[in-house]
Amino acid sequence: MILITGISHTGSTALLLLLEQLGFPIGREDFPDLWLEFLRDPRVQAILERGEVPTWPRVIKHLGGFCYHLNEHVDRWGWEVEHVFVMVRDLEESVARRAKYKEGRDLTPKAYGKTQTEWAKLSEREKQGLARDHLKDELGALLFNLVPREYPFTCLFYPRWVQDAGYTLRKLAAVLSPDQTRMFNQTFQRVIDPKKVGTY
Repeated sequence: MILITGISHTGSTALLLLLEQLGFPIGREDFPDLWLEFLRDPRVQAILERGEVPTWPRVIKHLGGFCYHLNEHVDRWGWEVEHVFVMVRDLEESVARRAKYKEGRDLTPKAYGKTQTEWAKLSEREKQGLARDHLKDELGALLFNLVPREYPFTCLFYPRWVQDAGYTLRKLAAVLSPDQTRMFNQTFQRVIDPKKVGTY
């Protein structure tokens, strides 16, 4: 199984769609209108709540969830981890993106365990400091999951990975077959639009 995790606003959905176009199952066989975080799909949640096990696709994206609870998922479902792709970008850009995205949807008191009253007392600099600490904690927690288990993992740096097909091919090489490698550049050009940098 190939897992995608790391921090948001790094093109992780685009990577998932690229892998799908290269022939990796992401869950559409069972759910044609798939939510692109399989574990968050309400239909998958309903299956799990019934005590049943869904048909796991080969690739699953779950950003923060895998950062903090990767080993819990692996142990619960008996997954064999083939590779983990970790999405990252510049820390200060990440903080700024959280503040700007959808009018600050990701920079809210609930996201950082604060009440509305506590949040209102914080300056913008303090709010961004909380976001910065959270991002560091997220990636730090991921390393504590990855390293002891010796899961093979590769970091993809945004925006470079959506701008440089050669870089991305090298990063994905560990999971690509010879046929997928041959079709990579053509598929990359069809799926990835570097003009959308800043909107991923």
